Amino acid sequence: MFPLDRLTIHAGEILSVAGGDWFGPLAEGIRFGSPDPHLGAVGLALGSALAAWIELALLTRRVRKQLPQVIGPFSEIGAMGLPAAAAVIVALLLRWITHDLPDVVTAVFAVTGSGAAYLGVAFGRGLPTALELTSLRRRRSDTDTTSES
Repeated sequence: MFPLDRLTIHAGEILSVAGGDWFGPLAEGIRFGSPDPHLGAVGLALGSALAAWIELALLTRRVRKQLPQVIGPFSEIGAMGLPAAAAVIVALLLRWITHDLPDVVTAVFAVTGSGAAYLGVAFGRGLPTALELTSLRRRRSDTDTTSES
């Protein structure tokens, strides 16, 4: 059904089981007899992600024709670029530093560190989402201290 179903992961390598035939149904032996994972779901996810971006671009263009004063979503997405890049760098760095630890521990460090890096850079740049999150945390801590008194 999906062309990437013809790619399988075996012993750490990506192998083709297509034999030159990338379209049409897979042979029954490959569909049911192969213990190796196939990459069909990856192709489906990539296709739907691409379709979502195309739809966003088309909808943005349509809204700007009807309402020129509306700011498009790409300006908001662009503002998140630097915090996202900082989060990726911190996550990769923490993954590299903690590679000897169990994966669960590494994941906790990488997710916590990259989340803190994203929030710190976003707050420093004055992104509304980060400001709302920190003000929400401040409000919660204020209500906790007043309820203890």
